[in-house]
Amino acid sequence: MSLPISIGIDVSKLKVDICLLENGQTIIRSWSVKNTKAGLKELIQELTSWVGARVVLEPTGYYHYLFAFGLSRAGYDVRLVNPYVMKQYSKLGMRKTKTDKVDAKKLAMLASSGIELLPYTETPV
Repeated sequence: MSLPISIGIDVSKLKVDICLLENGQTIIRSWSVKNTKAGLKELIQELTSWVGARVVLEPTGYYHYLFAFGLSRAGYDVRLVNPYVMKQYSKLGMRKTKTDKVDAKKLAMLASSGIELLPYTETPV
């Protein structure tokens, strides 16, 4: 079962790379924003047509918190994938290319794959 729209986000300290996929294969758009509140606001504005879509992020220290929390609050189905699981999933493909843009696409493909991922839940502070 492939979800119609899936969003993969590769998070790093200074920026996040986003890949928007249709039916798990067709890239609708691939771009980057800064890992800041302004970058989150820009991303949410870009994604308004796809509220409710599944978003998959790989936790990276604390750098993913802003986007996981912000997208969840904005109505997206945010899921976090264990880095080990993502590494194993990536090994299934033929390409061994490792860039932030490629990682965002792989996360979007995982989002649409039907593999069960635990939903993001806010951690009480």
